[in-house]
Amino acid sequence: MATTQEILKQLLELEETIENKVESQHERDTRNTLQLEIQQKVESIDEFLVEVRKREFIMDASIEALKEEEDRLKTRRRALTRTKDWFNQKLLPFVIEKLGDEDGVWETNIARYKLYETYGEVKVDPSLVDDKYKKVEIRESVDKSKARKDAMNAHKNGKLIKGISIERLKRVRRS
Repeated sequence: MATTQEILKQLLELEETIENKVESQHERDTRNTLQLEIQQKVESIDEFLVEVRKREFIMDASIEALKEEEDRLKTRRRALTRTKDWFNQKLLPFVIEKLGDEDGVWETNIARYKLYETYGEVKVDPSLVDDKYKKVEIRESVDKSKARKDAMNAHKNGKLIKGISIERLKRVRRS
């Protein structure tokens, strides 16, 4: 079976041969057959693209469902982390302090716990802290939407912008 391009090429060749002369019945039948084949091919392409679009919707829905599940699992994980932190930072130190020996040691059948002190999170007031504790971060990025807009305007006016290029593309709008 011929491809759409091959059929279209045959149709164009036929159109060239009959361009300046009277079209015979055979040529007319051939042209009609080729046009019908092209129409069938395009309809098949259209059916295929509709099916692809349906699959895209299904994939988008699956992605959305997975994102929601990921968010739900992240929330559960944060809850578990908070619970673990509460046990490790509040409950166990309180129990060891009350039930442990004078060295801050308490033993169970499963584990041995030792109470110790360490430094916690540092609290900083940015308005009062010395400049040596501040850091400045600069992040450079390209504004592609502005570059695209300026490149389109420059292209329309026959100009070029250094470091930016844009090309015209052919697209098909289905309705």
